[in-house]
Amino acid sequence: MTNYEMDRGFTNAVHRLLAIPKIYNELGWQEANYSKIESADVNHGIDYMLVGRDLNGTMEVHTVQERFRDEKYEIYNDFTLRYSRNNNSHVERRLSEYFKIESEYMTYGVINESKAHVESATDFIKYAVIDMKQFTEQVDLGNIYVDINNKKYSKIIDNKIVGGYLENWDHSSEFVSFDIGQLAMVFGDDIILAQKGYLA
Repeated sequence: MTNYEMDRGFTNAVHRLLAIPKIYNELGWQEANYSKIESADVNHGIDYMLVGRDLNGTMEVHTVQERFRDEKYEIYNDFTLRYSRNNNSHVERRLSEYFKIESEYMTYGVINESKAHVESATDFIKYAVIDMKQFTEQVDLGNIYVDINNKKYSKIIDNKIVGGYLENWDHSSEFVSFDIGQLAMVFGDDIILAQKGYLA
């Protein structure tokens, strides 16, 4: 089984067991059928498509990227995006989520169980649904940026957020982290569509 298949299996399990009943149902969203999800994930940063009604009762489609962690990540208050895969043999795949994500929302959550026992998870310790349209607008405006010399956590400098830049332990990819509380502090609470445990 490839790393992608293992990660996808974990994400699918959390999505089915927890995200649908505890996040999306609360938002009035239901899952839409989508047959080309792996291609959408690799090429567009989209994991799932959900449908819900807007304030006028019109059905609308929401695209979501998901990233879930097990209980040992409870101490962290940031969410992460893959930044690059510098060792990838496919040159077109070296720049990752941070550059290509097209989903409207990022759902990031920490479950109350280990990854090995995901089927026993009963709840999220914390989760946040981040409005990626607002996030990418702020990136385009230069109000969110990455400094590869900032090797730890994100920070606020001159009312802008500088992402933390880190390399995965297996050297397979590089990622950037952004503190969810800092996002709300600088850009307002509405950049977080829904959350538990990240904001007071």
